Amino acid sequence: DSRTSSGCYAGLSYSTDNGATWHASQPLCSGHGTNFGDPIVVYNARLGMWFAGDLATGCGGQGIGVWTSPDGITWTTGACAHNGTQDDRESMWVDNNPTSPFYGRMYISYNDFNIGGGALYVVYSDNGTTWTPVQLNAGFIRDIQMTGDLQGSGRVYVAAMNEGGGGLTTRQNVMYRSTDGGVTWASSNAGSSFQAPGRTTCTANSYFACMFGTN
Repeated sequence: DSRTSSGCYAGLSYSTDNGATWHASQPLCSGHGTNFGDPIVVYNARLGMWFAGDLATGCGGQGIGVWTSPDGITWTTGACAHNGTQDDRESMWVDNNPTSPFYGRMYISYNDFNIGGGALYVVYSDNGTTWTPVQLNAGFIRDIQMTGDLQGSGRVYVAAMNEGGGGLTTRQNVMYRSTDGGVTWASSNAGSSFQAPGRTTCTANSYFACMFGTN
């Protein structure tokens, strides 16, 4: 758990020779308080800018801080995509198709454990400065991945999982879809429900399934 770390180990590596060699740095360790990690990064073609983010104390205690860069090497502290006290598991996507009605729009999905035990949210922005939050589910459905259509339709998706309260309960994959740039969302089950992995609940935390119950 990085919240107990005495130092920052959030960093970025960049390459200038098509990935043959990499240069490590830690440009995200200042500007938004203490960095808790959980990294996201995209390149916004319309804006010609890189956007990276992490969970950080400077955005409400444990919200989503954003940094920007014109080249992936030099970074500047940006906005808080969301000010929260218990944000977690964020993922990010940008619509880089010039034919899309939402060309350049960025999306971040995450769970807010301060609401409904982990409500599922998306925030979106056209400039990286102003972010608009939208609630997808009032209770806990685990955020898996934010993504979108590459063909220019402007459709975006959030893959998620309903864990049924944890333990050995049945799971259900859920797909959320927006056709209006993240303003409104519809959901549908993705495939059949399935049993949780594991043989028993974990001794340390019965929400999670384990093979032998000692973890």
